Amino acid sequence: TTPSAAPDGPDYHPEGKGWVLAWSDEFIGTALDLTKWEVEESCWGGGNNERQCYTNREQNVEVVNGLLRLKAYPEAFTGIQYPQGWNGDRGDQITQQYTSGKVRTRQLADWKYGRFSARIKLPKGQGTWPAFWMLPASTKYGGWASSGEIDIMEAVNLGALCSPCDGDAGENRTSGALHFGGDWPNNTYITETWTLQGGAEAADDYHVFAAEWGEGRINWFVNGVKLMTIDSDQWFSSNADK
Repeated sequence: TTPSAAPDGPDYHPEGKGWVLAWSDEFIGTALDLTKWEVEESCWGGGNNERQCYTNREQNVEVVNGLLRLKAYPEAFTGIQYPQGWNGDRGDQITQQYTSGKVRTRQLADWKYGRFSARIKLPKGQGTWPAFWMLPASTKYGGWASSGEIDIMEAVNLGALCSPCDGDAGENRTSGALHFGGDWPNNTYITETWTLQGGAEAADDYHVFAAEWGEGRINWFVNGVKLMTIDSDQWFSSNADK
């Protein structure tokens, strides 16, 4: 169902905290602002054996009523293997059994340090894996994950059966993570998982997911509550001194 208006709820840009807004998108109008976003087109599976093609179709990437909607469908689709900007040939035509949407600010907007936040309603269902994350603008220290990756939010299988979860709501947790170390497979990561606030229906609500990144420290927040801190003495790149 298409919402009639943008959601109420926690503000992604809290006042009185000293932050100065540098970039935002309220998704006004009926089309994605391509001066701010690029729609990824790829079918390779993202290194995770994902089963969808990301497309540039309106049915997968829609702007409506002050919302960006990234929508997945069970449908066979054939598209290019690797995304725009891939290091080398973009590969073969690949057929997957699902389609979905993915947008990024690659080569359009990037920052070292700041607060990065979004108000998001997450999809539910076995096999879903929404994410809000950051990759480096350049591979200064080499390939993934030696140059780092900051995962502000990930959620897997919300609403599905989940024995370690709180209550009877099924899977009701999200997570944050930092990936670092050497080039794959010699990489590592730090992650924490937390239960969404709001009880059994929390997965049906909008939440603000944020990371605050400053020199020597990254903090993760959900709805203004700090849930994880990682300091610079906990991460490294194996290639930093080479």
